[in-house]
Amino acid sequence: MALGLVVLAAALAGPCRAETSFTQESYLRLALENSPELRSAEAAAEAASAKWKEAVGDAWLPALSAEAQAAPWGKNPLHSDRFSSWRLNGSDVKYDASLSLNLFNSFLDSRKIRQAALSRDLSRARLDEVRQDRALQAVKAYLDLALKQGLKEVADSDLEAQKAQYLLTQDLYKNGMKSKSDLLKSETDWRSSELRAFAAEAERRKSLYRFNVLISRDPEEPSRLESLVPPEPLSGEFPASARKAVLERPEMRQAELALAQARTSAASALQKLFPTLSAAAHWSAAKAATFGDPSLGTGRSRPNYYLGVSLSLPAGFNGFSQWQERASAAAELRKSREDREALVRRVREEVYVARINFDLALNSFRLGRQRQDIARDNLELVTQQYRQGSADVIRLAQARQDYLQSRVELERLLHDSRLGWIQYRQAVGEPLWGN
Repeated sequence: MALGLVVLAAALAGPCRAETSFTQESYLRLALENSPELRSAEAAAEAASAKWKEAVGDAWLPALSAEAQAAPWGKNPLHSDRFSSWRLNGSDVKYDASLSLNLFNSFLDSRKIRQAALSRDLSRARLDEVRQDRALQAVKAYLDLALKQGLKEVADSDLEAQKAQYLLTQDLYKNGMKSKSDLLKSETDWRSSELRAFAAEAERRKSLYRFNVLISRDPEEPSRLESLVPPEPLSGEFPASARKAVLERPEMRQAELALAQARTSAASALQKLFPTLSAAAHWSAAKAATFGDPSLGTGRSRPNYYLGVSLSLPAGFNGFSQWQERASAAAELRKSREDREALVRRVREEVYVARINFDLALNSFRLGRQRQDIARDNLELVTQQYRQGSADVIRLAQARQDYLQSRVELERLLHDSRLGWIQYRQAVGEPLWGN
């Protein structure tokens, strides 16, 4: 009967899910592949690249226009409004074709191409920023799950130790070596450890949900992560790191491109205060319909070609509006310069703070590991004394609590050192997805 209940419970629970192993690099790659934010930024960059190509085509390729006109029924406007009833021959169709090529237009097309190229590069810089941000979020999710799994293992280990301590105290109590108070204290510590294990499991499941969402997996799908190791200490001085960040951060590239866009806009606004000189080559040909009019002959084409030059003011020119547009563009240029300067200050500060935080986390981890070793040795000593009756349950509980806290703190410090290393790389502009 009992065996049947076990089999039924297993059937209702469904197949056991196998754990999937991940390294930080494999998880990061999978998270980027499943990021809708990154795909959106890629589409925006592709659209901006197509816009730039469109601007190049408009500026340097000849423009072709063609038209075919016919009136198969009714009064034909091509032939003095003469009436025709459902007739459409090749000789009844009028053809027009023209070809024009812009040779010069006071560099308006060049500035348009320049603006499109800057927009393309700006979209690529934004793509790098989105990729960097999503990579950072993925690494955080990975490290957080590693931390929560580590804390769950610590809680489970402490639970087993607390239960063993309770059983030991119970045995000593039965043999008259421990008091009822010692037994109750041991049981209280055991139940408290159970609560910590429940809380650790809840935190692990929440972290697993965030971990799986980024790679489009079932929220409860189990994962096995590689063991974290502390990073190596950093070498190099702050000025060099700050200079690298100013050159390589995607935000800084965006600020430089925005400044270049503002310069181009200011130049375009200034040009609108003056006439525009244009030069273009034109070629056109027309073949008239011959229906009903023998005097038109065979409808041979009449090609026409010429080089046109014009000098004109912009449409809607009144002087005042164009001057205000130029003033607005100049103000936007000053704003872009100041925004870039403010960003340089913020980037330098982020590099400085990230370096300090990383050094602090790494040094704290080293001390935390020493503290854990000391707490473990002390617990072993007090446990032996407790067995011999020379240490009471309060002292044993304190030693076990110190060891538990040291293990929890070491897990957090290992997490903080790894995260600090990643955040420092992000601060200096190193691509997180490159390794």
